[in-house]
Amino acid sequence: MLTRSRIERAADALQQGKSAVADRLLSEAESEAFEARDIASLKSIWPFLAEARSLRRRKASAGRIDLHTHTTASDGEMTVDELLCDHFTCGQVLINDHNIIDSLQEARRLVLERDLLLDVFLGIEVICTRERRAFEFQAITPTFSPEFESLCHEHRENWNRLSVRFVEDLAQRSDFFEDPPWLQIADDFSVGGSFDPVVERFQAIRERICNSSSDYQHYLKGNQTFDMGNFWHEWGLGREGDPPMLCHRVFASMRCYAMNAYRDEVGNWFDYDALATRFRQIGCFVSHNHPNYWDEDFVGELRHELQTEWITDWAARGVIDALEVWSPPFASQRVPDYWEKVCRELNLVPMSGTDCHSGREQDLGGAVENRPEIPPLIYAKLTAPAIAQASEITDPWEAYSAWRNVLEIDYAQTDALHHCSSLAYSFAAS
Repeated sequence: MLTRSRIERAADALQQGKSAVADRLLSEAESEAFEARDIASLKSIWPFLAEARSLRRRKASAGRIDLHTHTTASDGEMTVDELLCDHFTCGQVLINDHNIIDSLQEARRLVLERDLLLDVFLGIEVICTRERRAFEFQAITPTFSPEFESLCHEHRENWNRLSVRFVEDLAQRSDFFEDPPWLQIADDFSVGGSFDPVVERFQAIRERICNSSSDYQHYLKGNQTFDMGNFWHEWGLGREGDPPMLCHRVFASMRCYAMNAYRDEVGNWFDYDALATRFRQIGCFVSHNHPNYWDEDFVGELRHELQTEWITDWAARGVIDALEVWSPPFASQRVPDYWEKVCRELNLVPMSGTDCHSGREQDLGGAVENRPEIPPLIYAKLTAPAIAQASEITDPWEAYSAWRNVLEIDYAQTDALHHCSSLAYSFAAS
C-alpha cells in the first residue's frame, strides 16, 4: 500500500490554496495506484484529487484567457518559458505556432514542474489554401498523440519544401514576376488595392538575396518560420506612408504563390478541406483563424462576402468547429459583430485571442476581453468521443480506465471526476 505522505502533503497544499501543487502530488500517487491496482490508495486519493482539480480549474478560468499565441518557435518574440511564466502566469492559453509544434512539449513540462495555474491548450496554426487564396486554421489536439505529432511534422516538411523552392525561384528567375501563377496571384490581390508596392518590396528582397548568401539563408529561414516582421524593419522594406498591413500582403502573396505554383511536388497537401479533415480525423478541434476585415485597411486577397460563403460551406460539411471573432486587429471595429453573427447562424464556436507575438498586441490593436464561456466549449468538443466511449462500458475497472482517458483530455471534466471517485469507492466496497 502506498505511504500516506504524498496525500498528506497534498492535503496541506490544498489548505494553503495551492491547487496545482496538490494536483501534481495526487496525480502521481493516483497513477502509481492505478498501475498497481491499489484500491485502498485510490479510495484515499480521490476525494482530495477531485477537489484539487476543481479548484485548479476555477483559478485558471478566472485568469487571462488567450486562445491564440506564438513563441520563438515560429515568429513570436517570447520563449515558451517567458510566455507562460512571465506573460501569462494564470489563465487559459492556447499555444499555436505557425506550422510547428516545437514549443508544446516544453509547455507541458513547465505547467507540471512549476505548478502553473494555467490550462494550456496544445495546437498548431496551419497554413493552407483554397482556390489560390491562403488561409490559416488552428488545430487543437485532445492529447499530444503520436498521430498529431506525425501529421504536424509532415506538414512542416512540406511547407519547408515550398519555402526552399520559392526562395530559389525568386533569386534565380529573371522572369519571376511574369510567371502566369504570379500574375494570377497579383490579380487576386488587386481586390485590396494596387499590387505594385508588393512587387516593389519583392524586388528589394530579390536584390539582397542575390548578392548575399547570408541574406539568402536568413530570408529562407524567415519564410520557413513565418518570421517576416524582422525583414520589414531590418531590411528597410517598410516606408513612411505604407498601408498598415502591407507587410501582411507581401508575405500572404508568397504563401498563395508557393502553395499553388508547386502543386506538382506536394499534390493537394495544402488544400484547406483535405488538411483540416486530416486534423479532425485524429480528434482535433479546428478553428478558422482571422477572417479578413475591411474597415480601415483591406487585408488579403478575398472579399469578406466570398469568405463568408466558404466559411458557411466548411461549417455545413463539418470541416471546421469554430471561427476566430475577437482579435486585436479588429477588436474595436464593427467586424467582430459581423463574424459573431455568422457563428450564431452556423453553430460555430466564436474564438477569441490576441494573436500574441510580443505581448503588446492589445496596446496596439485594441482590447480583447476575456471570454470565459469559450474554453468549456472547446473542452466539450475535444472530450465528446472519449465520454461517449466511457459511458458505454459496464465493467467497473474498464470504465475507470476509460474515464481516466477523459481526464487526460480535460483534467477537470466534471463527469469524469465524479465517475472516477465513485468507481474508486465501489472497488473498495467490493
